[in-house]
Amino acid sequence: MLYRPGYIHQALALAIFTFASLTDYWDGEWARRRQQITTFGEFMDPLADKLLVAAALLAFVNRPDTLIPVWMVFLILAREFMITAIRYASLAQGRPIRTSHLGKAKTTSQMTTIHVILILIVIRRYIEETGARNIQGVDLRIENFWEMVVGDFWGVVIKYAPYGLMLITTVLTVISGARYVVQNRHIITGKLPRM
Repeated sequence: MLYRPGYIHQALALAIFTFASLTDYWDGEWARRRQQITTFGEFMDPLADKLLVAAALLAFVNRPDTLIPVWMVFLILAREFMITAIRYASLAQGRPIRTSHLGKAKTTSQMTTIHVILILIVIRRYIEETGARNIQGVDLRIENFWEMVVGDFWGVVIKYAPYGLMLITTVLTVISGARYVVQNRHIITGKLPRM
């Protein structure tokens, strides 16, 4: 029989991911405030973000409680590894690329989406384990589609929010990746931009 972690384990996963996200953010802030930004750090910080996001997204694929399809995760990871390759090539040419505002918005969207999905997984698992039927009078059972559509608003949110959030994040990730490639095509082609 397949082991299914309980809501305590799911909550622990949420806490670990949150801690890792915060330490990554604090590390970047610390380096900027002390003006200790290095070429190595400019490369490794985004790479650490990508690995953290990749680990979480791969854990979400095809779970019945997230409904996140493989194609979304594939597009996000393909973009991340392609941009990492472009960053590495730019560093090799002695021209490091700074992260754009759209790239930062993409990272924020990914981290927020992952956090919300983890929170929803914990809530759903808690409801399944404890048999909780309502919180403040709101029916939270997720038993069948018609009950959710007709009378269970929170059931619909818990079931479909991960898919909707991931769809938004996937679109933003693809747009930021396309913009990144266009702006840095000289690195891919090897032709210097005209001044």
